[in-house]
Amino acid sequence: MLRSCALVLAVGLVAGCRPEGQGSEPYSPSKPPPYFSADAGLPDDGLEDDAGAVQPPDAGIGDRLDGGDTTPLDAGAPDPLCEAQNPDPPCFEAGCVIEGAGLRMEIVHVESGYRALGVSPLGAILAVRLGDPWSRLWASCDGAKSWAWRGELDAELRHLVVLADGTFLAGTWKRGGHGLSRSTDSGRTWRTALELGDRRMLQPESIAELGGEVFFAEYQATPGEDVVPVHLWASEDGGESWSVRFTFEGFRHAHGLLADPKTGALWAFMGDYTGGILRSYDSGHSWQTVLRSTEAVLVDAVATSKGLLFGTDALYRPLRPAIKLLHTDDSLETLAPLPGPSYSVHALSGEGFLLGTTRETGGDVYGPCDLSARLFGSADGRTWSELLALPRESPFVYCRVDPRWSLPAGEAIIELENVKGLGTHGFLIVRVSGR
Repeated sequence: MLRSCALVLAVGLVAGCRPEGQGSEPYSPSKPPPYFSADAGLPDDGLEDDAGAVQPPDAGIGDRLDGGDTTPLDAGAPDPLCEAQNPDPPCFEAGCVIEGAGLRMEIVHVESGYRALGVSPLGAILAVRLGDPWSRLWASCDGAKSWAWRGELDAELRHLVVLADGTFLAGTWKRGGHGLSRSTDSGRTWRTALELGDRRMLQPESIAELGGEVFFAEYQATPGEDVVPVHLWASEDGGESWSVRFTFEGFRHAHGLLADPKTGALWAFMGDYTGGILRSYDSGHSWQTVLRSTEAVLVDAVATSKGLLFGTDALYRPLRPAIKLLHTDDSLETLAPLPGPSYSVHALSGEGFLLGTTRETGGDVYGPCDLSARLFGSADGRTWSELLALPRESPFVYCRVDPRWSLPAGEAIIELENVKGLGTHGFLIVRVSGR
């Protein structure tokens, strides 16, 4: 249940950022690899992940329960009545202030020329530039006011994770398969660390660090498969070399991982009708099933003092998407309903949380004429309020809102995709504080 429609919401301004590596050098184009589109940087294998565009019929997070195709149930000629019920936000530009659930959010910058991938240790926003091959990494040290070319891979950048020691790990694709690439010089040079074939890195949260080790949970990238062995990979040298730590049986794929250093727990979130929540206290050598239920299928979560906070990945009735809390005693509490499935939740650097929802191309959990993805906020994790409702641009691509990263001064970055008037990808910079 995941695909595409992009923009990124970054809460605040970059602080303490200075050029790293080639970040201060001008862009010097080189000939793109033959498997990249010269104008869009997209692979020509007919497949794109949540970065944006076409996917196999059952690709994506939380695939359809019935395994059907992804032809939009509401595709076709635009319905003026439905479009009227999905208006543009009252204010969606720099200087806009939105309040709700004890939070005050100010939009600082609207960016539509880059797709954000992460934040470096020094506070640089890392991104790919739209119109360029996505093998090229760009960086901004001034809150997206200016950009400099950082480096280039021999494959397309799909996702990026910056480890605690500053090592970059990227989920990549090129003709022949997916893989993980690694950089130890802030993205200037890269080498392939792990070949994955038809498995892939689904999202940044596919990777987690705990106890000096790095873990990666794979996602199958091929259509038509049901239950398959799902591998948990582990690295003891910062992602330079990998070995299979555990093989999950009876699942289609892993949505993501979460490490909780305070408890020593490593969590795994498994997808679809076979999914649920698993937990390990021995660095992934053995696993306990906490919940094996479609009511507990999720993509992303944050660890709080009261337990795991997340939105559910539910697209078809009788399931209903909701914000839930898995308490420390493993009991599950529903906190608030959601209008659509959630693929992301982010704890702000200060107090508070942001959570995004996706408007997929199908599904029957949405309200009549609901064509928007949304951003929700909460000061305490229990009381939630809608901060933004963003209509989709195209009915054939997922429209998404995904809070993911924080900048050094406490700002958060939220990915959005296929948002009306903003194109396929981009990002906002916003500043969030308590009211």
